[in-house]
Amino acid sequence: MTSFLNDDYGYLNSRRYAMTSIQYPDGRPRTNDIDFVSFKNDFIELGECKQFVAGKSEMWLDSTKIAMLKLFGKIIGKFNRKIFLTGTDSYSLTRPTDFMYFTTLDSVLSGETPSKTCSGNIIIEKDNMIKSTREGFSELCNGLLDHFGRDIGSLTFKHLR
Repeated sequence: MTSFLNDDYGYLNSRRYAMTSIQYPDGRPRTNDIDFVSFKNDFIELGECKQFVAGKSEMWLDSTKIAMLKLFGKIIGKFNRKIFLTGTDSYSLTRPTDFMYFTTLDSVLSGETPSKTCSGNIIIEKDNMIKSTREGFSELCNGLLDHFGRDIGSLTFKHLR
């Protein structure tokens, strides 16, 4: 079986199919997506990936996406999730040693990561994000999943005897 992510046309067709599944009466898509989801037990990581605007070193997150991520954050609860906002200079930078930038939605909403707002959209400067290799980001996220997603339920009385 071919990996779905290695099938560029399949991926694009899947995205188009999904994004047009629910439409406004005028034909515009009424759907949105989450770029990545990873979880272990009761801990979940969600992420939105954006390419920096050419020549500006900033990324824009539209108001609908921010509202959706805020709602997920509220429903899931702060101690059971991380919602990452990641930026890249190019979507072709996929090697483990390529650099990416990230912050969290909570950090932006609290003001810890400076941002600007324009018509409900959030604008984040590259310089206000954490720079990491893709491999480093993967290690961070795996560490969070392994730490916060540990199965506390496995610590039963039989382990304490």
